[in-house]
Amino acid sequence: MDILIDLKNYNTKTSVFKRTAVRAIICDGEKYLFICSRYGDVKFPGGGVEKGEQLEEALLREVQEETGYQVDRATIRKYGRVLERRKGEYEDILEMESLYYYCEVKSEIGKRNLDTYEEEYRYEAVWLTLQEAIEMNKKMKDLERCPWVTRETQVMERLREEKIFFNDILPCIPDIMKEMIEGYSFEVESIGCSGAHIYMFENDLVLKVEQKKSSSDEEYQMLQWLQGKLPVPDIKYFHTGGTFNYLLMTRLYGRMACDPDIMSDLEHMARALAKGLKQLWQVDITGCPRIVNLDYQLSKALSRVENNLIDMEQVEPDTFGDNGFSNPMKLYEYLRDNRPEKEKAFVHGDYCLPNVFIENNEVSGYLDIGNSGVGDRWQDIALAVRSMRYNLELIGKEETYPALYQIFFEELGIEPDDKKIRYYILLDELF
Repeated sequence: MDILIDLKNYNTKTSVFKRTAVRAIICDGEKYLFICSRYGDVKFPGGGVEKGEQLEEALLREVQEETGYQVDRATIRKYGRVLERRKGEYEDILEMESLYYYCEVKSEIGKRNLDTYEEEYRYEAVWLTLQEAIEMNKKMKDLERCPWVTRETQVMERLREEKIFFNDILPCIPDIMKEMIEGYSFEVESIGCSGAHIYMFENDLVLKVEQKKSSSDEEYQMLQWLQGKLPVPDIKYFHTGGTFNYLLMTRLYGRMACDPDIMSDLEHMARALAKGLKQLWQVDITGCPRIVNLDYQLSKALSRVENNLIDMEQVEPDTFGDNGFSNPMKLYEYLRDNRPEKEKAFVHGDYCLPNVFIENNEVSGYLDIGNSGVGDRWQDIALAVRSMRYNLELIGKEETYPALYQIFFEELGIEPDDKKIRYYILLDELF
C-alpha cells in the first residue's frame, strides 16, 4: 500500500519539517484498536520515530504509551505507507512518512504514558469496527485541529475494501477470473460516487464489482459495443452472480483529467476535454444499442422524483429553496416544459474529469460509460464545464474558469449556449 496525500493548505515558499512515524494495525476479529480524542476523531495508535530509534522499537513504545498494550514483536509485519504533505504546526510545511504495520498485542493491559499533547486531546484506547471508525471520522468538521483524519480514514477505507475483496468477492468469482488476478497486489480506487468496488491490480487489470442493476448491465453492454470505436477498457471477463456483476477489464493509459499533473497545465487540460468530446461525436451511431435522449432522461427523472430518490444533500445550494425550485417535482416540470432543441450525437453521459484520461495532451481513454448512448451533445458539454469549474475550485484556481471556458469552446469550434448548459446541469440534479 502506498498512498499520497497533499492537502495543499500551506505556503509553498516556506520552511519544511520532515518526519517519519510508525502506526499499528491491531485487529481482534472484526474490531480494531484505535485512539479516540476528545474531538471524536479516530486514528491508529502510533507516532513519531525518535532520533536514533529503530522502527520496531518505536512501534513497541508508541503502542504501549498510548494504549497500555504490549506488542508481540514476533507478529509485526509491514502493511504499507502514507506520504503526506500539509500545513505544519510549527514549521510551515509538514512532510510526514507514516509506516503502517500489522501486529498483535498481549492480553494484559499496562499503564499508559501520555505526553502533554496527548493528555490535552484526552487520548483513549477504543476497540471499534472499521465502519464505526470511518463513520466517526466522516463526522469530523475541524480538520485544522485534527489534520490526520484524512490520512487515517483513507487507510481505514483501504483495509475495509481489502476485507471485502478477500472475504466476499474473491470466493464468488469463477476460477478463470481468479487465475488472472490472484496473487497480484492491488490498489483501491476511491474516486467517484457509483458505490462500486474497484480494484486495480499490478498486472494492469481492473476489477469492478457492483450490485446487479440496469446501470451495471448497461455498462457491460456499451463496453462491448464500443470496442474498436473508442479508447475504452478491453473486457477480459464478465461474470454475474445474480446479486453482483463482476467486470474484469484492462487499465487505461494516462491520468485522470483531474490529476494534479494534468491540472498543472490548465489550458492543455481544457483543450483535451474539448478534443475528447469531438472524438465522441465522431462515433457512428448506427446500431448503437442505447438511446439516452431527453425522452429517456425525463422519464427516468420523473420516476426518481415520484419515488423520492433525489438526494437533497448532494444538489447545488441554489437549485432549491428561496432562489430556486420549491421541490424536485417543480424542477422536473420546468425541465419537461422547457426542452431545448436536440443536437443528436453519441454521448458519454457522465463526462466529468475523473472519467476522462489524458496522455500527451490528448484523451487516452474514457471510463464509466454505463450512461452512454445516442443523446444530446449538450448534456456532455454541460457536465464537462461544471466538472471543470468544480475541480478548479478544489485547487483554489476558480478565477481561471472564465478564460478556460472560452478556451474550451474555442477548441470545440462552437459558441457557448448558456441556456442549454444550465438546462442539462439542472437535469443532472435529479440523478
